Amino acid sequence: MLEQSAINGFIGFALKLIQNTAQAGKNVLVSPYSVMQALRIAAAGAKGETRSEILSAMNLHDESECCVYSLTPDTENVKLLVANSAWIRQNYPLRDDYIHTITVNNLCDIFQVPFDSSTVKQINHWIGEKTDHMIPSIVSRFSDQTALCLINAVCFEADWIRPYREVDLQVYRFTAADGENQLITMMMQHDDSYLKDEHAEGFIAYYRCKAYAFAAFLPEEGMTPEEYLAGLTPERLFRTLSEPVRSKNEVITGLPKFKYEFDSPLNDALMNAGMQKAFQIKEADFSGMTDDPAGLYLSKVLHKTFIEVTPFGTRAGAGTFVDWAAGCIPDPEPKRIILSRPFVYLIFDMQTKLPLFIGTVNSIPNDPEEKE
Repeated sequence: MLEQSAINGFIGFALKLIQNTAQAGKNVLVSPYSVMQALRIAAAGAKGETRSEILSAMNLHDESECCVYSLTPDTENVKLLVANSAWIRQNYPLRDDYIHTITVNNLCDIFQVPFDSSTVKQINHWIGEKTDHMIPSIVSRFSDQTALCLINAVCFEADWIRPYREVDLQVYRFTAADGENQLITMMMQHDDSYLKDEHAEGFIAYYRCKAYAFAAFLPEEGMTPEEYLAGLTPERLFRTLSEPVRSKNEVITGLPKFKYEFDSPLNDALMNAGMQKAFQIKEADFSGMTDDPAGLYLSKVLHKTFIEVTPFGTRAGAGTFVDWAAGCIPDPEPKRIILSRPFVYLIFDMQTKLPLFIGTVNSIPNDPEEKE
């Protein structure tokens, strides 16, 4: 069992990532777990202050601490796949001990490639395959300086313990962040508990696997999801998820059916989290990876995610691409928590409350299938 300080550290990284990525009025989704796994491999080859900053950004003392956040593997009731790969420019002098470290400790596939158009196809095929095609591509081209790429893929799919029936589906009005009224499919259900903190109410929807659950938070009137996230602390999130409020009365919940994709460079988000030197050509120290006197620095960190919430369950995928460049309280009436305006949601580990995915919904994308 993880110590509470470690749990707060993991949750803190998740919050830093979404706080630094959230965009007013936009649907955003990040996978802290995917980003952490990619950065863990980076930290294994970093030295000095560069390594310290990477670990500090993740609230870790050592990259091996990522191992303690182990996820329930693929079982009968949940499909959860995690994969890592390293793509090395042909003849680039990557240290043998680093290759050994990331191969043995991270179960990382190694590929020697020319970083041309054929490599683009290879990488996109790899990420598509590892995410059940929820992330069909993650890179379109490379720079002439690209020497190494690390990629993490996460694929999650689980059914609700109580699937929503046809009678539970209602046409509902969702007020988007820009004030637009959208007619959407709201999935209604009855429960006996809900979530509550100083600035939001919400609920938990459980998956059949029981190891993971979906939580949603509706900020108080007048507060945006981004403002709510900005004030959220690891301690408060852990406490709220751990202590659902039992209601003496019926709780009616409403969860929109939705699906969307999100992608974003994470350079600024990670630099704001304290990772400065890794992105500086003259400051980065990745000498644990290579003996090349020109060295390596982080050129870019790209993140792509996908989420689909249906009456039957949830599908979510994430890919993190790291590019190194050489020289890179109950009411008397039934309680209603209907997500009919912008909200925050997450998929989390039931035991530790650690977020696997965390995002915001500011509008409900049109479903092209419903127009046919």
